[in-house]
Amino acid sequence: MASSINQDIRVGRSVYHLQTEFYHSSGKIVTVIFKDGASVKRLERSISLSLTDEEIDEELKRFHQSVVDRLLGRKPSIPVSSPPKEVSFKLPEELHEEVLRLLAPHFGIATNFIVEEVVSNSRSADEFVQKITEDLDEKVARDLREKLKALLSALSSTGGFTVTPEIEDAILSVLRDFFGIMAYPVLEDSLEEWRKEKGGYKELVEIICSHAHSENESLELKKRLLSLEF
Repeated sequence: MASSINQDIRVGRSVYHLQTEFYHSSGKIVTVIFKDGASVKRLERSISLSLTDEEIDEELKRFHQSVVDRLLGRKPSIPVSSPPKEVSFKLPEELHEEVLRLLAPHFGIATNFIVEEVVSNSRSADEFVQKITEDLDEKVARDLREKLKALLSALSSTGGFTVTPEIEDAILSVLRDFFGIMAYPVLEDSLEEWRKEKGGYKELVEIICSHAHSENESLELKKRLLSLEF
């Protein structure tokens, strides 16, 4: 059984060292990523302790290879199963590039997939900030936490709600029943006002409903919009 896997990967001028091990005490496979000799991130996967040594060995190899593939920007050649998680944090699309820019000097080419990994395991913006910086030098981590919290403050001011293209389409499918060809202009006007107010989804619904032609129409529109699941 391979208790650990060590591998060096050179990307441009940087050298990444990946060290993957299985810890019986916690039932976790852990990969530590080193960039130019410094530890920058620890990634984990929990596995069943009922697995045989051979199965654990195979899971270790799968997880290590998935990290290698993602580090190199490739789709994992061997899918890695992971237990479902109840998470609610989503990094707003409009902030994604700025977050990557802040973190890139510390994670290099690994930045994008590390961000994806941490987002998928975070329940809030605060938890994301803590997890993304926890393995860095403390002075560096403290500075990054301040910058990331300032950047993500816009997220908390909207109650964690961001209007994505998919959400726009869902809202428009309802508005067309009430406003016909004027559905899109109504949504655009409502979004412009909503962004100034910096509210959540319920506030957006209230603004949209103010465009209704009657009180009864407003109540029905509100009911339909609030029934959408985001």
